[in-house]
Amino acid sequence: MARRAQRGLRIVTDANIWIQLDHGGLVLEAFLLPHDFVTPDVVVAELGCPLETQIRGLGLTVVVSSPEDELEVQKLRRKHPKPGNADLHALLHARLMSTQLVTGDGDLRDAAEAEGVDVSGILWLLEELIEHSLIHRLRAAESLEMMISRGARLPADECEAHLRRWRD
Repeated sequence: MARRAQRGLRIVTDANIWIQLDHGGLVLEAFLLPHDFVTPDVVVAELGCPLETQIRGLGLTVVVSSPEDELEVQKLRRKHPKPGNADLHALLHARLMSTQLVTGDGDLRDAAEAEGVDVSGILWLLEELIEHSLIHRLRAAESLEMMISRGARLPADECEAHLRRWRD
C-alpha cells in the first residue's frame, strides 16, 4: 500500500479519473497524496482488471451501494439524465459524504454543480501532485499529453494554459 503524508481530503472519484491517471502513468503517485480516495462499487466494477486490482491494492476505499442508494440514484436520474448509472452513484456518495467529487466526465461535472457538490477534474489532481512535490511540472505536462493522446476529452484552452505554465 502507498504511504500517505498527513491526512488530507476525502475525495470521491469516477471511473474516468482512474483511466486518465492510468493513461498518464500516475496511478501510484495519486495514492501518495495525503487524500483518501473513495469510489462506489459500481464505479470500480466499470474499471476491470488489472486497474481495479491495482487501485484497490494501493488503498482505494470502495463504498458498497445500498438499495436506498439505488432509490436516490433514480431520483438523480430524473433530474440529470445524461450521466451514467455509475457516475450518478459517485455523485450521490460525494453528496452524502459532503465531500469533493473528482471526475473526468463533463455531464457528471454539470450534474454535480447543479447538486451543489464541489467538483474538480484531472487538471486539479495534476496540480495537487505538483503542489505536494510528488511529480515535477514537466512530468505533469508529459502525463497530460499522454492522456490527451489516449482520447481524454478535456477543455483544450485549459489544457494549453496548464501545459504552457508547466513547461515554463
